[in-house]
Amino acid sequence: MKKTIMAVIVFCTGIINMNAIDNLHFNLWGNEYAAGIEAHLELSGLSMGEMVYKNPSGDDLISKINWDMGLQMAAGTGFFVGPVDPFRKIGFSLGGICRWYFPANDRNMTDTDWDNNGKKISYGESPASIPAGMEAEGTLAVQFPIHNKYAIEVMAELWYGRYAVIAHDGWTRWDGDAEKTRLYGTSVEYIQEWITCAPGIGFKRKLKNAHIGVQAALSPFIRGYHIDNHYFRKAESDDPDQKYISYTDRTKGGIYYHLRGNWLWNISGHVQLDIALNYRAVENARGDTTINTAGLAGYSFVETGTAGAAARIIALDVTIRAVL
Repeated sequence: MKKTIMAVIVFCTGIINMNAIDNLHFNLWGNEYAAGIEAHLELSGLSMGEMVYKNPSGDDLISKINWDMGLQMAAGTGFFVGPVDPFRKIGFSLGGICRWYFPANDRNMTDTDWDNNGKKISYGESPASIPAGMEAEGTLAVQFPIHNKYAIEVMAELWYGRYAVIAHDGWTRWDGDAEKTRLYGTSVEYIQEWITCAPGIGFKRKLKNAHIGVQAALSPFIRGYHIDNHYFRKAESDDPDQKYISYTDRTKGGIYYHLRGNWLWNISGHVQLDIALNYRAVENARGDTTINTAGLAGYSFVETGTAGAAARIIALDVTIRAVL
């Protein structure tokens, strides 16, 4: 945390010093462009799902784990290149962001299992933590101004997300049993990883010394890689030696969508403030599972088409942009 605060102080000091230099703008195809660097601070809510389907062609579940990771904080940095005035002439913009999540505790994981006839056989809950997470995205867009007040954007975005979470302790209850069985120790270690490329469209409206905009991107071009280590937990008085089964899922398809609305204020010729609300989701991704055991008689096999995964992120992103 101290390093993050120091980095923000250094960045803001650099912005103050930049007001003393001349613009480092450049012209391309008759349009004036500027480049710059960004500091990001984000508040977000993350939820993830991992599913096991009864068969590859159906939607009946035999297991589902929901990770409700609640409110989190992330910080990051980025860059951009774009027109000084995107409402004057046709131009392009290019930007990239990389952000890292701070560790967070006291979140929640729920685990539900069904038998082959669709009857629920068990349900459990555990406290969950997010020890690590990061996202990276890049966007290339072309702006088409309308009457120097509006602009339509045609864009493509590349997005990568990786989240590592842990569930521990908690309880489980078997169907027909009124008693909750307390559990101790780590239950699940889960890593969810995504990469996707999506086309999109946007609209901007010029205001006095500012502008507002909305963007939307949609894509089926999704690849996911997920690792799930399930531990055999013991009651407190039992042998605490843990053994586990490891599930490695490779998913694809489904649908990715990203909705964004933002307000950008030109504080000065060198400084901009951008406040954006993002909603990003991956739904209905399906794939194969490789199952390995540890601490038992070793075996490994693949189940085809029965793995599923999903993710949803809603975030408020505040960006300070230093224009060179």
